[in-house]
Amino acid sequence: MLKVKYSKMNIMILATVWLLTGNCLAQNSSMKAMESPVRTSLKSDTQTIVPNKPFKLFVDFDMEPGWHIYYKEPGQSGMPTRVDLTLPPGFTAQVLNWPPVETFKEAGIITYGYSKKVRLSTVITPLKTLKSGQSVKFQAAASWLACKHSCVPGNSSVSLELKVQAK
Repeated sequence: MLKVKYSKMNIMILATVWLLTGNCLAQNSSMKAMESPVRTSLKSDTQTIVPNKPFKLFVDFDMEPGWHIYYKEPGQSGMPTRVDLTLPPGFTAQVLNWPPVETFKEAGIITYGYSKKVRLSTVITPLKTLKSGQSVKFQAAASWLACKHSCVPGNSSVSLELKVQAK
């Protein structure tokens, strides 16, 4: 049988590693259990697409009470909210429209963003050659930093499928 001698220093190091690892695992499991305080969705101002007729696409962010996310230019602190759209081949999108921001002041730091709800929008122009009855899929990948008393990064991927109708 092999006998191992541990010094007081080795025991203290092992105990510290064990405590830190356990604490990190506990934090990770609580982070997994915590749902994001932000919900996203992808919507349109139309039920069907008409070839070559522009329509609006919306990315909605709904925050739980007291939480806020940041503008694409967050100010002195924070993380910019990002939205990456994936369109069907041949479709085009105008630049994403961001509504006026709220100003947040905490501990002398000024940041810009949104609380409660925000709707980002863009105008989409479909192909001229779409066939009636086919479905097309749109996707939005979003990332943000949500803050209340502390901050939590978040991300989501949402999609929307619309049918094409004849002119």
